[in-house]
Amino acid sequence: MNNNWMDMISNPKGMVIRNYMLQILGQEKFLKHQAFIERLGAVLPTSADIQELGQIMVGVYESGYYKALNDYREQFAKLGYDVSVKHETVAGSR
Repeated sequence: MNNNWMDMISNPKGMVIRNYMLQILGQEKFLKHQAFIERLGAVLPTSADIQELGQIMVGVYESGYYKALNDYREQFAKLGYDVSVKHETVAGSR
């Protein structure tokens, strides 16, 4: 049997984390962090752990997004521009 198949059988939650990270990071960045991601998958055994990891990642992304937005907003304000961001709902999003 394929080693990847054996990993999936022995640690299905780890494969969920692996695939989630691959989708978010893309293959190039994923490969740089693959060993860490696989170790992370081995220590998060429950669905609740995986959900919390997702929530943490969303929180980090949101924090970075809003920090960058506010930084740029301040820079534009110094130039006399008012920046506002329009919220749009994308089909399929929450």
